[in-house]
Amino acid sequence: MNTLLALWMLVAAAWAQDFAMIEEIRTPDLDGRWVAVETSAAAERVRDGAYEPLTVGAPLEVGDGIRTQLARVVIRLETGEQLTVREAAELTLQERSVLQAMGEVYYALRGAFSVDYRTVEATVEGTEFIMSGPDPVAVTVTNGAVRVTGADGTSALVQAGQTLAVPSGAPVPSPTKIPATQRADLVARSWARGRPRLVVAGLAEGGLTGNSASGGLRISARLSLGRVLALTWEPGFSAGSSTHLPAGLGLEAAIGGWSFGGQLVTDLEITERDCGGSSGTLHIGGAGSARLSIPLSRRFSVEGQIRVGAAPTIWADGAAGVGVAL
Repeated sequence: MNTLLALWMLVAAAWAQDFAMIEEIRTPDLDGRWVAVETSAAAERVRDGAYEPLTVGAPLEVGDGIRTQLARVVIRLETGEQLTVREAAELTLQERSVLQAMGEVYYALRGAFSVDYRTVEATVEGTEFIMSGPDPVAVTVTNGAVRVTGADGTSALVQAGQTLAVPSGAPVPSPTKIPATQRADLVARSWARGRPRLVVAGLAEGGLTGNSASGGLRISARLSLGRVLALTWEPGFSAGSSTHLPAGLGLEAAIGGWSFGGQLVTDLEITERDCGGSSGTLHIGGAGSARLSIPLSRRFSVEGQIRVGAAPTIWADGAAGVGVAL
């Protein structure tokens, strides 16, 4: 019952999430290395004409502006999408769009979105790309496709691995392949923006196996394989009428703050004999899962999960806990 109550609170909290939040701030140290900090005056939020230094975890609203000097900022939208704002950049957040005025921003998006950079508009449907300027405005796509439209109405579709640059007042040119000399740098920069990313969570669980109730603990580890998919591994321990040592390996697909997936599950069931001693039986089956992740800061999140499976007896459980990004 406590686990189900915790999951209900997680769902309620999801509806109350801020439009966006500051997930990470980095500034250069004396050796020129970009290190994580909790706050910096070199990155500011602009709201109603007032400038305020950014702090990790600070909420953002529609209409807020972000301005960076010698700082880099990661913004996480309520949908789980990310914007990485580099130094000397300026933008304004809108509902499913951004007005970009200066600098370079890396966009990692899942749904329909648009970016206006002065006279150039980029429209996407789930993709990852870099937009920089101000003159020319350059669009480089690392995943998916971006439709780029100029002030004169000309447009071009930029596919993954392509780039183009639009000078002020000029028509949109045809995209070209990203030069090999730049490709390795782009991969490294995408990797540095947090992918693949390992998240490890400790979960308390409760559930039913057949007609028997049980409770236990589980470790949930997931490694991001890209924009949507993640590899999951979940060993655990539960006790009821018998002791279970389950482990699951599978894949998840992220949709906003939710992730849905399936696992191959093994379960070592240890049963105490009436005459003394114990016996072990290995069960093999599968499970489907739904997970909700609510970011608390750039590293920590609240995690909730519901699973239903068979190995071979039908079972269902719910779990809640805290995750940390490594």
